[in-house]
Amino acid sequence: MKTLIKKIIPERHHKNVRHWYYKAKSPTTIFRWKGKNRVFVISFQRTGTTSVHKFLSDLGYPVAPNSVSIRNNWSRKIFEGNYTSVFRDPEFIFHQAFQDHPWFFPETYKFLYYKFPRAKFILFERDPDKWFDSLISLQKTEDSRFSASEEHAWIYRREEEYLRNTNYEEPLTPLSEVKREDLQKLRDHYKRVYVRRNKEVLRFFTQRNLDRLFYAHLEDNDKWEKLAGF
Repeated sequence: MKTLIKKIIPERHHKNVRHWYYKAKSPTTIFRWKGKNRVFVISFQRTGTTSVHKFLSDLGYPVAPNSVSIRNNWSRKIFEGNYTSVFRDPEFIFHQAFQDHPWFFPETYKFLYYKFPRAKFILFERDPDKWFDSLISLQKTEDSRFSASEEHAWIYRREEEYLRNTNYEEPLTPLSEVKREDLQKLRDHYKRVYVRRNKEVLRFFTQRNLDRLFYAHLEDNDKWEKLAGF
């Protein structure tokens, strides 16, 4: 088994093989994919990504949790266009399915579509107002610096606001600190970004190969049965 691991990862990472082999819950976690296709959940955050993670895991897919992305700094690398570094990462090589950061980042799905021609994609959509309310709740419970970051400005199309600050130090007001009277203004902006991006994804796959995309509304009571048949 360890010999097989060494065959599929770069030589410079061989010193970590012992750790991966013995610390994994089982060898199945590393190797036994369901079929031959990678799966990318490209739904926006707060659109059931955690539930999809659990669903795919229950079906036997080795899913990379968000902690893997954080540990390996995948979000920053994708933001900087350093896809190669992510794809060569042993943890990316081992896992079959991916969700949350950075897979919903702008235009990332287009690169993945051509890089992995057999990959499947999952897009869930929900009511825009419910989505924004959930996003706000996330900002109140997690590090509010996220909504002041360069990546956040890029994802949610607030680049001009970000670049107006010449010091580039927390130039965006975190959502959790926005004044009540300004919140609705931001709500409309975020909703437009959310709706537009989902439409862009659907148009992209419709014009190429819609069979590679699973699309459903989060409110659909039959969504898991439909996803299981995808």
